[in-house]
Order: sequence, then C-alpha cells, then structure tokens
Amino acid sequence: MSRPRRNAAVEANNIIFGLNDLSSSDDSADENLTDYEEDVVTVDDESDAIISDQSDEEVVQENHILNQNMISKNGEDIWSKLPSVNAAQPCAHNIIRQPTGPTRFAAQVCGQSVDTAFKLFITSEMIKIIVNCTNGEARRIRLEGWVDTTVNELYEFIGVLLLAGVFNSKNQSIKELWSKLDGIPIFSTSMQRDRFVNLRRCIRFDERETRNQRRFEDKFTPLRNIMEMFTTKCKSNYNPSAYLAVDEQLVTFRGRCLFKMFIPTKPGKHGIKIWIFCDVETSYCINLQPYIGRVNGVRDVGQGTRVVLELTDHLNGSGRHITADNFFTNIHLARALLGRKMTYTGTIKKNKGEIPKKLLPALHRPVYSSNFGFQNDSTIVSYVPKQNKAVILLSSFHHSNDIVMDHNEKPCIILDYNKYKGGVDTLNQFDANDNLPQIVASNNLGQVIVQNNLLNQGQPNQEQHIKKCYMCPRVQDRKTRLQCASCSHSRIMATSSRSKNPLWNYFKVSDEDVGKAICILCKKILSRGSKDAHNMSTTNLQNHLKKVHYNIHSMILSQKKIINHESLPNPNEKSIKQFCTTRTICSDRTSSAESVQIITSTATDETQGSSRVSNNTIAFFQKASTQVSLREILQRKELWQLDNPKAQAITKLIGEMICLDLQPYCIVEDKGFTRLLKNLAPNYTIPSRKYFSTKVIPLMYETIKAKVKYELDQ
Repeated sequence: MSRPRRNAAVEANNIIFGLNDLSSSDDSADENLTDYEEDVVTVDDESDAIISDQSDEEVVQENHILNQNMISKNGEDIWSKLPSVNAAQPCAHNIIRQPTGPTRFAAQVCGQSVDTAFKLFITSEMIKIIVNCTNGEARRIRLEGWVDTTVNELYEFIGVLLLAGVFNSKNQSIKELWSKLDGIPIFSTSMQRDRFVNLRRCIRFDERETRNQRRFEDKFTPLRNIMEMFTTKCKSNYNPSAYLAVDEQLVTFRGRCLFKMFIPTKPGKHGIKIWIFCDVETSYCINLQPYIGRVNGVRDVGQGTRVVLELTDHLNGSGRHITADNFFTNIHLARALLGRKMTYTGTIKKNKGEIPKKLLPALHRPVYSSNFGFQNDSTIVSYVPKQNKAVILLSSFHHSNDIVMDHNEKPCIILDYNKYKGGVDTLNQFDANDNLPQIVASNNLGQVIVQNNLLNQGQPNQEQHIKKCYMCPRVQDRKTRLQCASCSHSRIMATSSRSKNPLWNYFKVSDEDVGKAICILCKKILSRGSKDAHNMSTTNLQNHLKKVHYNIHSMILSQKKIINHESLPNPNEKSIKQFCTTRTICSDRTSSAESVQIITSTATDETQGSSRVSNNTIAFFQKASTQVSLREILQRKELWQLDNPKAQAITKLIGEMICLDLQPYCIVEDKGFTRLLKNLAPNYTIPSRKYFSTKVIPLMYETIKAKVKYELDQ
C-alpha cells in the first residue's frame, strides 16, 4: 500500500506564509492493482520519491519549523517567532525626500513681524467671515447701541483674549480684569469693557439663517468652515518631521453641546474632544478633527482607523512614521498606512483578534521577558513589566527583536514608542499653561471656546505658579492673581513648592532615594509615601514631629495662620538658610486688601551653637487709596500667638459665645465677625473652626465636667 502524500518542511513553511503556490499533478495509477485497491492513494512520482526517502530526522526538522509559528486568536494571521531575512534592508517607505520645517514662504513671512506670522494662520479671509457673521447676529437680536464691528476691532478682540492667556487670567472675571483699582491696565486701554462684552455676546462664525439646514448633516457646522480654513493653513505652512503622533485632546467646556464628552481621566473632565495630529519634535499641530458623536444615529465602526487615515491623508507617500495609542492600533491600520508608504507604531488592546494567545499575559511568563511575532510587513511584541501583566505593541517600522540590555530589558519598539508618543501631550501642556478665557456665546455649540483653542495652538506659554485663595475656602478651585472676587483679598505671592510647607525646615530629601526624607533633628530616615512625585506626601513627616518632637509640631500648627518666625525654634543646621512667607491681611478701612510680606532671615552662629534673628524687613504694598498709619503697621507686626494670655482670653470668650448662643463653628470664618474682631483687637488672629471644635470646646467641656463632679462630691 502506498503512503499518503506528505509535504516537505520547506513546502510546509511556504504554504503557511503564502509565498508560493504549490502545484501538484497526479499521474496515472499503476496498471497492476493489488487486492488493497481501495487504500491506494495516487501521488506524483517526484513527491513519492521524496517522501519515501524521508528519514525521521527530517520529520523532526519539519515539526520544529512548524513550532516556530504562532496563529492569532481569530485564525487569520500567522506570526513567525523568527525575524524576516530582509529585516536589515532599508525600506522605501522610511525615506523622506523633502525638507522638514516651515515652508520657504512661511519662514519668510514669519521673519517680518509677529503680526504677519499670526495672519499666516488666522487669515484676513477668516476675519472677514467672522465680522460679517457677528454683525448679522447683532442686528438679528437688535442689540441696543450696537455699532458694526470692523476687521481691526476684531483683531483687538482676539488680542485681548491672547493677553488674558499670557496673564493666566482665564478664571478671573471681566470685572476684575477691567477694574481701575486692581485690574490690568492693558485691558482697559485696549478695549472698553462694555464693547468687549457685546462682542463676546454676538460673535459668530457662520450664517445663522442657513445653520439649521446644515445642522442635519454636520453637528459641527457653526465652526466647520473656520476650522477647515485653519487646518488648511496648518498643513500648507509646515513640512513635518519624520516622526508624528495622533492622540485626543479635551477642550474644557461645561456649556450645552450635542457632543460634549465626559472623560474622568482628563484634567478638565468635561469638554469637546478633538483628534490632534502633530509633529513630535516641535509639537506643531498639523491637522485636527472634532469628535461629533454618532452621525444620524449610526455607530462609527473602526473609528480609530478612520481618524488616522483622514488626518494623515495629505501625507500619502511621504515616508513618515506615525505613533498612536491602543485606541487607534490594529493590523488593518498598519497595513493601510504601509500602502500609503507610511509606517506605524502603537500599543494594541489585548482583545484584538490579530494577537496570538502566546503573547497574552500569563503567570508562567518571567518578568522583563519579551516575546516577538514577525510578518513580512509588521512586528508584534509582548513585554512583561510585572508578573501577570503584559504590554503589547504593533509596529510596521521595526522588523527585528532588538532588546536594550539594561535593568528592565525593554525592546527597542517600546523605547521608540515612549520617545515619540508624547507630541500631543506636550501640546496639551502648552494649552493648559496658556489657556485663553473660555468665553461661550449664546449658541449651543460653544464656538468661541473651540476658536480660543485654535488660537492656543501657536501661542507661547508663560508659566505662572499661582496658589489658590485660602481666605475663602468655600469657593472651590478659585485661583487668584490680583484680587479674589469672592473675598476681596489681595493676590497671594507665588512661592516654590518646597517652601510652602514649613516642615521642610526640619527635613531634607535623601540624596540616595528621593522617596525618603531625613529628619535634621534626630537624623531618622522617613518614607515620603512613594517614589512618584505626584503621590508623595508629608503625612509621615508630620506624624514623626508629633510623636518625637512634639514642641516643634505644636509650634508649626500655631504658625499656620500667625506668621511670627522669631518664636520658631531653628535647628542648629547649615542647611536651614532663609525662610520667607507671605501674610495677607484684610484692611479695616476699605473693602480692598493690602498685602504685607514679612521676610525673616535667620543666621546660625556656628561658634556658640545658637541662632540669632535679624531685624524684620517689612515690605508693604498698599493697593487702597487711603494711606495706612505707622501705628497700624506696628500692630500688625506684633501679632499675638495662640498661647498669649490676651489671645487665650479672647479665644475662650468666643468659645463661650458659641456654647451659650448655640452658634455654629463656621461663625469664626464669617466676614462680618472677622471684621469686627479686626477692629476690636487688631493683634488677634482668629483660629480656624477646627481649632475650636477639637481643642477649645472639648477643653471647656472637660473643665465644666470636672467642676460639676467636684461640687456633686462635696
């Protein structure tokens, strides 16, 4: 009986990869049939000769080659464990044949002036459209006293928005910015406040008469025309570099909008999502596309692939490399970009069908190990950063299994992904630091907020670290630069993050581990909670002072609102040099506030081991029209401590008032009560309501309890 036909190892490998189509022809059967006629299988003479001579070693080699391949979960893709032979050869789709950077015309125009550079993106044609639509809206609503705006006035309006971004005033009200007392003079000199309010109310970017008809086809129709004109200029004025990135950006917005998103992982949480396509090297916005949700109720299947292909459509055949996250990544996108002579790298979700099961997370896989899968046009890698976890990436740019032999042993694909994925994140930081006021018009789409985001893309950012107003804690997330609109207190001076907490006068960061802190007093090493800067805290440091150095801990608590550094003990350590704080005190004559900055310099006497305190230097910035007397300044200098007998007497009386009149603890933070005490006792500072609820009232209770018990015993 003849043996059934079996393929050789080379033929089996060719069938798997689809490289060659095997052809076989059947010869005529032998004329002399045996009794086992039904078991005879017809084969060609050549294959029968090969199989007949096949040894057991060849069978083992064939099985070994078959074991070098992995089949995807959906069974459509086959991945080899060995890289392709042609991996070292340069690919034609990785060659860029044009210079990168601004075009010759754009570089020439930008070199003339800032005005011409701005008009290179926000063109006069766009401004004329906005002017016509704004005037039409003002006439439609019959705004009283309206005078048609002009091109120059609209440029002034945009300039005021940019100034608000430069001064980081997006959370300040218009009344604050145009205030004659505490406002910024450049706003009032640039444009009248009422005119700015009217322009903000009437500004439009499309014709209102035909909007309802266009809205059925496009939800973004109020700003679609201006958006397309802006993106056209972004694409035509700049030749991007070899490495580009695609990601999402959430423009913070809490108004009414049909496609407003809620993304809890974003800083703003609520807003309009925009797909951004930018250059990794310069964070230049090349193209953008708003997310408008479902169109006509139809689900957008393959949205990630569609977005990337549409954003990169103008770069077909350019040889660029695209990087994106797992929302966009799939094998079909990588192959589609290869057809356009562009490569792709990105993380991929573990539920994708093109991933082999051997690359999924598993307990038996060792930490810092990497498994690769190769095809002729793409590579997939699975890296284990920790046990039972795996990070999977797909790339059409890499075709080797190179690994950087460091302590983490990461593949080169992951290192390149981490290097090129942050282009849009850098652009988001620029927008966050230089955000324009989110001025929303009366329509439902919030066109102005998106227009402000377009202006943000090309503006230089100026970092200004500004603390929250601690004088009005009920107003959450209220930031102030000049004056708080809620409590009328002057601005809080910007300080470094380390000098905010007086605990760091008694601790220093360990040189060996940033997650550790060393106590200057007892040299004990304490944990800061985490090695990540965002998760570090000073809770362990406070607990250490409370348990071991209770006197210093009590002194720091008493100095949270009373800034008097002469009473603070100074450790005999050279590392403590200077301690600068700022105290904001409300004026008793006017509703405005006056900022008093007390700078105390402490020098250490090395010979005697004691410390001396230099004279206090008082820098007084008066913002009110009335002049403060010298007596008031001296009174504010000599603030009472909580352990002062006079301060203790007033605190006790306030506690008795709360008990006798059944007043809430929050009365000590009311504005009227605070002003009353400032007039009666300028040197006294009211403790917080927590101080009354945890110390004053319980102490009074224990005193009365002991007194009553003693009388009952008698």
